[in-house]
Parts: sequence; structure tokens; C-alpha cells
Amino acid sequence: MEESNFTEKDISTVETSILSSVEASTVIIISVTWFDTRLQSIQWFGEMIMLIFITGLSIGENKVADKGKC
Repeated sequence: MEESNFTEKDISTVETSILSSVEASTVIIISVTWFDTRLQSIQWFGEMIMLIFITGLSIGENKVADKGKC
């Protein structure tokens, strides 16, 4: 049996939540562009909130990582 050259790496909970949010954003973009779907204003508002929190999580994770380096 051959050994795999890939190493396993655990991802943090922040990275997991960011990846799952990006998936939802991608589905929205595809449905609007490819399927010509029209979203309601509340759906666009939800997308904006999701992007704001993704950005906040990313910035927060970077600050915590920078503090750990000191």
C-alpha cells in the first residue's frame, strides 16, 4: 500500500465558517447571473450582512494570529 504525499491539516472554526459562507455567496452569484434569478431586497440585505460578518471574522482571526507571534 502506498503512502500519501498529502498531510492532513486541521482548519480552524473561523476558516470553516468563512468557507461555508463563501459557498452560499457563490450560489447566490450563480443563480443571479446564470439562471437570471431576481432576488428580493431582504435577500440582498442578508447577503450584505453575511459579507460584513465574514470580513469581521477574517480581520479578527488575523489580529489574534498577530498577537500570538509576539
